[in-house]
Amino acid sequence: VIFATNLDIPANCAIVGGHLYLDTTDRDKWPTMGSRIRLAATATIGIQNGSGLRGMLVYRDDMTFPATGLTAADVALYAGTAITVKSASPYIGYSTFLGFNLAIATTTANTPRGRLEFNNIDCLRSGVGFDLINKSDWTTLIGNFSFQDIGFRITDSNSIKLISCMADHPTDGTDLYHTGTGLLISGHSVDTQI
Repeated sequence: VIFATNLDIPANCAIVGGHLYLDTTDRDKWPTMGSRIRLAATATIGIQNGSGLRGMLVYRDDMTFPATGLTAADVALYAGTAITVKSASPYIGYSTFLGFNLAIATTTANTPRGRLEFNNIDCLRSGVGFDLINKSDWTTLIGNFSFQDIGFRITDSNSIKLISCMADHPTDGTDLYHTGTGLLISGHSVDTQI
């Protein structure tokens, strides 16, 4: 399915795909997989109160997957935000997000009690995988993986739990992985548990 405009999942509803776990290093397989959403860089999937997304592949609609790997020019095209959490109690699980600036971001509204589990994110290298801001309190992240400059950023949010989450940082072959940040906590954020 291709979405050129925003898609808001209504409260207490979910989009559920067929993937129990979704990851592969065979990049040329991504466009042939089922349960996928191709999303314009100018669009986002909005998660409302109690709604969610599970078992899906979400990637930028104009993204290509050459078997030889992505070039710097391909990565420079990464743009947009795949998921925007707009209200409380979101669920995002067992999904993979590719080719965006931000994969999952919360709004400045109150977005507490989220559950994010077993997601894989490969988005803009200088971007943020998981961006929890402004009262994303009591959110739990389990087994998530991010391949970004900043894997997980928590700002002004309390009682966040990260369980078995992983972050990796891309390199141009010259640095020694010293510029990436796996977890960044800032603002008035207390009681973060790792």
